[in-house]
Amino acid sequence: MNPTTTLIAQLAGPTLIAVGLGMLLNRSLYAKMYTAVATEVLAVFFMAIVMIIVGYLIVLNHNLWSTPTEIIVSLLGWGTLLKGIVLVVLPQWTANFTSKLPLYTLLPFAAIVTIVLGSYLVWAADFAS
Repeated sequence: MNPTTTLIAQLAGPTLIAVGLGMLLNRSLYAKMYTAVATEVLAVFFMAIVMIIVGYLIVLNHNLWSTPTEIIVSLLGWGTLLKGIVLVVLPQWTANFTSKLPLYTLLPFAAIVTIVLGSYLVWAADFAS
């Protein structure tokens, strides 16, 4: 596996597992936190800038689409970059969209997907090294 893919998988995998477990074990806290952050203009702007930088770094250094792990890492980069851009360009639309989501209902599903994705990346990075 490409060394950059391995590095990003090693960084993102455990982070995704931790966030997924947090969402699963503290659903009401995460729903409140997500709602509270969505209304804080400065927090949204700061998150957006960080997302653009991180997403762009991944895209610049890892725009690979050959193996499943490379595809997942590249999609994480592009998704992060695009979400950051949308947060900067359309902050009010994002806030309105977020306010209509049934966060408390969606969190268990999002948590499981996040844990599975993180676990796959940890496994793939460990398998590669």
